[in-house]
Amino acid sequence: MSDAFLAYIDEAEDEEKNLCVVTALLVPMHEWRVAFEELKKLRKELETTDYLYPGGEWHARDFVTGRGYISPKENPVGKARRAELFKKILHWIAEMPSMSVVNAFYPYRDGGRIQLLDTFEALAIGVNCTMQARDAYAILICDEGRDKNYRNVVRSLADAGKVERIVEDPFFKSSEHSYFIQLADFCGYALLRREAPTPIIQRYGSDQAFALLRPALVTAEIDVPDMDGLIRPGDFA
Repeated sequence: MSDAFLAYIDEAEDEEKNLCVVTALLVPMHEWRVAFEELKKLRKELETTDYLYPGGEWHARDFVTGRGYISPKENPVGKARRAELFKKILHWIAEMPSMSVVNAFYPYRDGGRIQLLDTFEALAIGVNCTMQARDAYAILICDEGRDKNYRNVVRSLADAGKVERIVEDPFFKSSEHSYFIQLADFCGYALLRREAPTPIIQRYGSDQAFALLRPALVTAEIDVPDMDGLIRPGDFA
């Protein structure tokens, strides 16, 4: 019997550095409840050690750079500690045997044309390749905001016979209400800042955090030249 996966998808972009990442965090449906309970345990642990709000949104850019409140005002978490927690969360993802990560990595613009939808299209094909290799099927669950555009991309790919392992249109959910979309955001942001580090990111070593994800990265199943399985322009031409 074929397996089925939920593919949680989010984007990380840097227009100034002309970089765009779209990431899918893959969770097998039959292991979803276990993964969710383990994730709640992690959040509870960080509430105990660092007073992080257990139900708060983890938005990678804000989390790492020190913006917003991830804990009560009387128990602030400084940038150095946030960087440590960022790495801890990425390490946790890599250590979860049920989870795997697919990344598409494109220039944000090609001339004057924004390539976000191209990046998402490449990611969808990469997820499909992964499902083919695993004799499995996937449902895409994307962060809200680009619903119509992403839906049209997947329908076009389906009509062309390129994503026969992706079931239905993508579903959309606010990242605020999806712990797994937030984890996808962490993965994509780690890659973005490996390629385009900022001084604050380099100061605390977060530019090297993507390497922690290597055990979870889908590589051979996608069959692209990049050693980390990164899908780049032209890989599925």
